[in-house]
Amino acid sequence: MINKKNDLIFLQNILSFWDKIDREQQNKIIENTVNISYLKGQNIYNPTKECLSIILIKKGELRTYILSEEGKEITFLG
Repeated sequence: MINKKNDLIFLQNILSFWDKIDREQQNKIIENTVNISYLKGQNIYNPTKECLSIILIKKGELRTYILSEEGKEITFLG
């Protein structure tokens, strides 16, 4: 759960629908939001892991890729 005013402001700014949902829905998001830091190059997800839900990037970059049948990396650009 987030507990910093800056984190709440971040959610309000990045979630374009924030003002369109009611206070109960906003609280549900706040209660289920956690801050996680990853090291550069760290794998944060693969198909054998549980779904992370939504990832909001506060600082840095995220590279998303899959391996082709030939074993080549295919990077998804945003």
